[in-house]
Amino acid sequence: MFSCFKDTDFLKRFLKISLPVMMAAFVTFLVTFVDNIMVGSISNEAVSGVYAANEITFVFEISAFGIMEGAGIFLQQFNGIKDKEHIKQCFRYKLIFSLLFLLVFIPLIFFFGKNIIYIFCQKDTNSELILKEGVDYLNLILLSYIPYVFGQIYCTSLREIGETKYAMYSSFSAIIANVLFNSLFIFGFWMGVKGAAIATIISRIIEMFFFIFFSHYKKMSYAYGVYQTMKIEKPLFIEINKKTWILFINEVGWSIG
Repeated sequence: MFSCFKDTDFLKRFLKISLPVMMAAFVTFLVTFVDNIMVGSISNEAVSGVYAANEITFVFEISAFGIMEGAGIFLQQFNGIKDKEHIKQCFRYKLIFSLLFLLVFIPLIFFFGKNIIYIFCQKDTNSELILKEGVDYLNLILLSYIPYVFGQIYCTSLREIGETKYAMYSSFSAIIANVLFNSLFIFGFWMGVKGAAIATIISRIIEMFFFIFFSHYKKMSYAYGVYQTMKIEKPLFIEINKKTWILFINEVGWSIG
């Protein structure tokens, strides 16, 4: 059972891949958590409003991951046999359906986000103020969903081909930027929850830039020449679909529950 621990080569490779993945996932969580912490200096209502808005963000992030997860399974398999053409097709699937998800989710939350936040704060004595803070934050944080999704398309692909250290570096850039810009906008310009949202938008853009930069500069198999065409072979498209929608529904159900 524990024979794998005696195989030092396996253990080194396992840690080389898994530790950066865990660190990157933890840092991604910290980006939204930092907003919750740093707005604590404004008011309790601001904390509650940002927390409620970030519940929506949590559902969005998990759902977006569900969209990419199915194609990621196939991307890993094709990476194992060095099939670069089909690796790129899996990447294109992620790109197309993640963008379609954005086009549906952002307008939906823009128009109905206020009602969702109200569900979280309706029993509080300061529900109107919490609702205002939450909506102010949410209407801006929606913009961060765009660079987040683009970044995660590249980030998940980096992990799936085993280049996890670049994903970790990019995620660290996001948390550093978020803390710095939160400090500037919240405590320097006194912009409150709007400042926290703007800081997150900037940090997500920086993170996305590094994901894209590493992918194309290092000529990763999924990125090199990927935009020359948007072709996805029909049999592969069907197979990815079978996996994706099961995983997507599962992730959405888990995040809401």
